[in-house]
Amino acid sequence: MHIQSTPIRPVRMGNMAAKAEHLADGTTIVRSVEPLRPYPRSIVDALEGWARKTPDTILVADARVRTGAS
Repeated sequence: MHIQSTPIRPVRMGNMAAKAEHLADGTTIVRSVEPLRPYPRSIVDALEGWARKTPDTILVADARVRTGAS
């Protein structure tokens, strides 16, 4: 695969602004200026939420069943 022929889709990254805090021991702590928004506790929670929103969609399918391949 050649990198120049690989399609690239745009990705929204959100606000990338951050502030840095320099500590006396030489440590630098970098934090986003925006608070973290709510997020799923685990991938299972995310999948359950997706299933509630789209109950008629297929998450995993075996292509061999459709094509008859083995």
